[in-house]
Amino acid sequence: MKSMAKLNSLQKSALRKSSREAVQKTFARLRRPMRRNKWLWEKNVYREKCIKTLWKHTQPGSSVNTNDLADYIAASAALHCADGWGFLGRALACHTYGDSDTARHLGYYAELRAAMSLLATEGIGIFDDRHFVVDLGNTCQPIGTLPKAKKRGWLGTHAITWLALEHWTNRISSTDILAEIIQPAGIPLRDWLRTLSTGSSWRPIGSSWLKAWGLDLRRLTDDRDARNAASYRPTHLNPVTSLDALSSSNFMRNLWEIFEPSAGSSFEILDRHLLRLSLEVGFRAISDKKPELYPNEFAMTIRTVLNALALSESSAQHWQDFLTRKIEHSDPIIISEARQSDKVTDPRHHIQVLSRATLLLRVATGACAQLLRKTGFGNRDLEFWWKPFGVERGLWENGNEPMTLMDLWADVEMALKETREWEINNARKNPSFARWRRDKGHTIPILAECERIALWGLGL
Repeated sequence: MKSMAKLNSLQKSALRKSSREAVQKTFARLRRPMRRNKWLWEKNVYREKCIKTLWKHTQPGSSVNTNDLADYIAASAALHCADGWGFLGRALACHTYGDSDTARHLGYYAELRAAMSLLATEGIGIFDDRHFVVDLGNTCQPIGTLPKAKKRGWLGTHAITWLALEHWTNRISSTDILAEIIQPAGIPLRDWLRTLSTGSSWRPIGSSWLKAWGLDLRRLTDDRDARNAASYRPTHLNPVTSLDALSSSNFMRNLWEIFEPSAGSSFEILDRHLLRLSLEVGFRAISDKKPELYPNEFAMTIRTVLNALALSESSAQHWQDFLTRKIEHSDPIIISEARQSDKVTDPRHHIQVLSRATLLLRVATGACAQLLRKTGFGNRDLEFWWKPFGVERGLWENGNEPMTLMDLWADVEMALKETREWEINNARKNPSFARWRRDKGHTIPILAECERIALWGLGL
């Protein structure tokens, strides 16, 4: 891995001033243009040609329009999020062609957009080579000293995004948001962990949780280097080994299966697994013991956690069995693959990138959904956006949108059923990509429409 650039003291100081509360206040005032079916007023100077205009406004004798820029950053959060899921969907489509290089390229951009979305909810706006935070006073401040010339002496989009995200995950504010947006059984993660941390000095930080969940930020920077190879170098110059079609189908199916929404949660299945990993990290931190080596002590700890939540006896027993790995022992494939750091030539490398993108998108989507909840925005408020969005992405015909956006799961459920049957029937046949696409040509496109997850994940 190449040595990363580092934030200087001025940049760190600026990032510490970013304010989630200011973004919420800013987003609330977007209700007026939304009533006119717009994210931003036409008079917003950054609505079009944002980068060019911002460059002009940061020249000597000019100034940034703070209100307009703050509005732009607030509005960008959910849009970056939806775009990120779109990139993931296009990456999965390439995956079904056996095109691991393009899948890796698009998977990296899914990661990048997820990070930019998450940062925007925190009041951090990424703009080419000059970047800003929205502070508590709703003022936009540059992240460090502005460059005197374009793209000289400052960090570009890719570098600043990962550095800013790393900086954020080491702040207490990251712990607070992660503890709120991960909600297995509709119960925030912080409530699950409250008993575990009582009486101890253990206080997790966002970076330790993300790492436990498979999101080591250092691997995200490696993904950028791998993306460069996929984007700028000729493919197949040297012999490569591809992931076979059956394994490719299995990965795609497993990814989708953990995103089945429920009435109480958009991400129930995945969040349950993130909870289990978080409790294991907490147990190791407070006892200096590994759960797998001290199963009885860990089981007692889990029982204490569950008793504090006042669950029904049957529900508590199910959670006890799950959290101690008596049932569903293994982690989901996207978590196990996200942890890996194989060489770019490994046939599974691109699915490791897609797995990291998926996990980061889940976090970003939760942060955006919280932004919408905190500001009182719902399905009707944003229908000016999501209705045409669904038509454009081919999710429904114009005027024939689903009754609820969770109904988008129905098509996915049928596609997964058929995919599972196809895998069973072809388990000993080593089918080709051509056979997979010929047999399942009507289901594969559905499983490449990750925008579905964005729409129900935002709580619309």
